[in-house]
Amino acid sequence: LRPATGSRKPESRSVSAMTSSSRKLLFHQCHSNLTLVILNEMKKLIALFDFDGVIADTESQYTVFWDRIGLKFLGLEDFGHTIKGQTLVQIFGKHFAGMEEQQKEIVPLLDEFERNMSYDYIPGAYEFMQSLKAAGVPMAIVTSSNDIKMQQVHKAHPELAGLVDAILTSEHFSKSKPDPECFLKGMEVLGGTPEGTVVFLSLIHISEPTRPRLIS
Repeated sequence: LRPATGSRKPESRSVSAMTSSSRKLLFHQCHSNLTLVILNEMKKLIALFDFDGVIADTESQYTVFWDRIGLKFLGLEDFGHTIKGQTLVQIFGKHFAGMEEQQKEIVPLLDEFERNMSYDYIPGAYEFMQSLKAAGVPMAIVTSSNDIKMQQVHKAHPELAGLVDAILTSEHFSKSKPDPECFLKGMEVLGGTPEGTVVFLSLIHISEPTRPRLIS
């Protein structure tokens, strides 16, 4: 309360002693001030989004595809979970080294698969990103997918290009999750800081020992 004018000492009143209209005005002012503080803090934030399993509900589809590839070419079951979050280059380098003919056979299979797969949004993801956009929070998609795949995503969701400030694909970095290089690159592109960067990704397929390295 502002001090009263003149020699009279100002009264101190609790919220409970105020009239209903006075309380309503006070709470409205507090809410307005709090909103301004929150929006001011959000101006310092940037948001980085993984794509598969965070924005688009594609993880289960990839699991089925790579399970079939692993069984056909390597005789391995549950191969889809083994290569979660890896780029195609990394998958070939680690699991198909020296198997050039098999790699040539897999690439068109993957291209065809990604042309025909569903890119439905994770429920609530697009709306959440819209709210961040409205609040002026810079955003980027940071994904292990390549440019060819993201062209298919653009055909399915052209609105994404206007929603985010940048889309970083596997062509933009040499290491994949759980290495933080891709997110550090995204932070750099948006001009963010470590303390002001929020990363949204799925950790369900990232093993416990590697989580602290990524999260830190």
